[in-house]
Amino acid sequence: PMADRFGRRTMLVIGNLVMVAGSVICALSPGISELIAGRIVQGAGAAMMAPAGLSLLTSAYTGTAERAFAVMWWSVVGTVSLSSGPIIGGLIVHYLGWRYVFWLGIPLGLAAAIGAFAILPESRPAKPTSLDPVGQMLLTLVLAAASFALIEGVRLGWTSVPILLAGAVGLGCAVLLVPIEARKKHPALPVRLFTNRGFSGPLLTAAVSSLALAGLLFLNTFYLQGER
Repeated sequence: PMADRFGRRTMLVIGNLVMVAGSVICALSPGISELIAGRIVQGAGAAMMAPAGLSLLTSAYTGTAERAFAVMWWSVVGTVSLSSGPIIGGLIVHYLGWRYVFWLGIPLGLAAAIGAFAILPESRPAKPTSLDPVGQMLLTLVLAAASFALIEGVRLGWTSVPILLAGAVGLGCAVLLVPIEARKKHPALPVRLFTNRGFSGPLLTAAVSSLALAGLLFLNTFYLQGER
């Protein structure tokens, strides 16, 4: 919705600049708290960039075949970047230091923002969709509670009070989210789409594949560092 209101190119450029700001915070961070804060800023920038970039692709390529070809290359570049990131990052950390991982991201982010502003045409729908703050808040709470439980469950214990409380909050918000979003004309999460097998089946396959790839790359980093 934000990209529809302010322009997809605009949100892509802003997202890149927010990522750059987060990289500066991380590179200059004197401690772990500041580093985490910088990563949160980077996450906000990435959240702006990903949907805006894909929306720009789908609006620029209107034909079914050319759109599929463009999205395919968008996916390929993302997968290659995700796979090569641990290796390149490991080399940078080994030879230059971890701060340079963030320093090197600054010129890349600025170049991407300038290139997007100079090359890409602005794109927005004639009638932007309305915002859904309730749905967005509930969805955020579901994801935040699940992330907290999965990350801290090993340390705190799966039956500890904070983990059980996070599970209850996430489950409760998920239960509220479905009927609320089903009644809205422009929901943040169009739950009715999940009743379509042609949508939910490929989505489930893509989600499982992404989780498997992310888990493999995450563990492979520790394997390369610790064993190789």
